[in-house]
Amino acid sequence: MQKHLVYLFLFFLIPGTYFSFGQAVKLPELKHKLIVVAHRGDHTEAPENTLTAFRKAINHGVDYVEIDLRTSKDGELVIMHDASIHRMTNGEGTVKEKTLAELKQLVVADKAHPEWAKESIPTFAEVLQLCKGKIYIYLDFKDASVPATIVLLKKYR
Repeated sequence: MQKHLVYLFLFFLIPGTYFSFGQAVKLPELKHKLIVVAHRGDHTEAPENTLTAFRKAINHGVDYVEIDLRTSKDGELVIMHDASIHRMTNGEGTVKEKTLAELKQLVVADKAHPEWAKESIPTFAEVLQLCKGKIYIYLDFKDASVPATIVLLKKYR
């Protein structure tokens, strides 16, 4: 009996992966024989999870950029790998303890590469705007609101 329920679940789950928000989705055409994913953007030339790191990944022609998604204190979706902000910014505390305005005041930098540009923590909306039509996004849900994510995915298609 359990085996049949699993097959029934997979029957409904798997076809759903080919549809997005009620529309058929063509699977991405790859640029390479293997899928190339830039983990946190091109973090070899820019601070990880920044708009510059994502731009560089786009310029390198990779298939996907992996981003880490978190929700701020006021419910905004932002990009940051760690729950704590101290490793990549000049601030202390955690993403979920800070509002978007507070997070945007912080400076993101790779402390091993002080020569790299300083940036702010990007929002998910900023990343979607940057990546749309240029590169696919691989979402890593760290501590993010699924309903808020779906709203933005629908908005930016």
